[in-house]
Amino acid sequence: MSDSQNNGPAPTWWSRPADPSAPHPQPAPEAPGAPAGPAPGDEPAAGAGAAAEAEPVPGPRYDPWAARPLQVVDDEGAPRRCGPSVWQLAVFGVVIALLAGGIGGWLGILAERRTSTRLELPQAAVDTKGRAPDSVAGIAATALPGVVTLHVSGGDGGGTGTGFVLDEQGHILTNNHVVADAKEITVTFSTGDSVTAELVGRDSGYDLAVVKVTGVRGLHPLALGNSENVRVGDPVVAIGAPFDLSNT
Repeated sequence: MSDSQNNGPAPTWWSRPADPSAPHPQPAPEAPGAPAGPAPGDEPAAGAGAAAEAEPVPGPRYDPWAARPLQVVDDEGAPRRCGPSVWQLAVFGVVIALLAGGIGGWLGILAERRTSTRLELPQAAVDTKGRAPDSVAGIAATALPGVVTLHVSGGDGGGTGTGFVLDEQGHILTNNHVVADAKEITVTFSTGDSVTAELVGRDSGYDLAVVKVTGVRGLHPLALGNSENVRVGDPVVAIGAPFDLSNT
């Protein structure tokens, strides 16, 4: 071999760097005093060309299991979606529904007020005239203050009946079947006041009984009628409290 081959620089082998993103290594510079390469125009020596062809510099090897470098993505440069989100669409839908319901209700009320009609029926004028004493209204006005309602209670239950005031001492006439089994008797007047009464006499044959209240003032006794003045066909007015309906 020639001196140029023996004294020339040894070839530098490249190995894979630890960081795949690092640049490839550059060949080491020639040492001072080393023979310079051929000048322009000179023909290369045969031995040098053979050595260069026999010893090529290997390229980087591919490692499929090597870790790939991380890629940093800039958020500012990333594309952003344009348009409303799901929550914005939901809130918008709720607002639209509320507005539509309110407007619809207001329009319905307005339409009802405009289309509703008011019916006015004719009414008679106020009659300031009184009733004749012998009319039904006149008799009721005279008799009702003296009519009472009786509430009784006993061993078999309770019941109601009607009576009227006989005198100012508190005697009240009623039917015997009303107080026959009564253990407690309560009398209610037309004014709404109620007091306790006691049985003082009765006649089962005529179905009559008398009870008495005490401590009551302002009683309105009713006069008994005369049977000699009654004729067949004369009108009769019955006043009482059937089914606990007072003043009927």
